[in-house]
Amino acid sequence: MELEEGGQGEAYALSGLTPGSEVYVLLRRNGVAIFEYLFRVVENEALIEVYGSAEGAVKVTAFAYAAAEDFNASQPPPASLYVTESEVVDGRFLLRIEKRGAPFTRQGRPLIEVNSTLVLYTECSYSVIDLTDYLASDRGVRLTANLDCKKSSETRTP
Repeated sequence: MELEEGGQGEAYALSGLTPGSEVYVLLRRNGVAIFEYLFRVVENEALIEVYGSAEGAVKVTAFAYAAAEDFNASQPPPASLYVTESEVVDGRFLLRIEKRGAPFTRQGRPLIEVNSTLVLYTECSYSVIDLTDYLASDRGVRLTANLDCKKSSETRTP
């Protein structure tokens, strides 16, 4: 399929894609051809979606911990536990995590199967979700989380 240059925000419907298909795009920028990965098709039953509010945040990042008590809010999360991230647009975010997908441990197992405590992290808030029951389900899952940054309502007068 070849597409001509379109306007900003233009969308295209792709049909006939099956789970496991990968979609790439060939772009021309400044006379240079760039081959860029867009996404991989997965079955809806294989997804965990987490969406919600994150007013005041720029992005939401997900990390997989073995247990909630392993998370220390005063320390930045280790890069080895990174799962995915989402930009916050108009105060809302959406994370999609494939149940049996990347990232993988060194032993080749999906990280969220090994570490099933998901910590959603912003620059000013966090939320902890236990995924154990959701990973065992043969259905897709949609969860909500509120990661709004708390603004101080305290006012001082001289």
